[in-house]
Amino acid sequence: MTVVICPSADGEATPEWAASLAAKRRDVTLVPPAVGVFWVAHTAMALRELQQPIVLVAYGAATALVPTVGFAARASRRPVSAYVLVDGPLPSAEHRTTDWPDAPVTCVCDADSDMARQAQLRGWQVTSGDISDAVIAAAAT
Repeated sequence: MTVVICPSADGEATPEWAASLAAKRRDVTLVPPAVGVFWVAHTAMALRELQQPIVLVAYGAATALVPTVGFAARASRRPVSAYVLVDGPLPSAEHRTTDWPDAPVTCVCDADSDMARQAQLRGWQVTSGDISDAVIAAAAT
């Protein structure tokens, strides 16, 4: 299992939890930052060298772009086995007309947030616990 932590989509710094998780575990890859129209291509290219299966983790604004990265991963024969979305907007409901999500989705956010309510309506797992624990749990499934 390889855990891939996508870069921020809006140029924010890598969160402390992501850097800490990558430092502790050899199966965690931090994709270097990229901003702008090439974000999806940059992130998808980083997946091509990784071993399967992949757990894709996104935070902040990048959470809304996860279906596009998942599609690119499938196209390059690197299917995603789980998605973890951390404190950001959920992907548009328009993506539900396609084959996304193609793997289990876990949302890590405040239990009383709009993100939590929307995720629960979509049948996704919601946790407000430790982000690293949620990522490790998703990788174990």
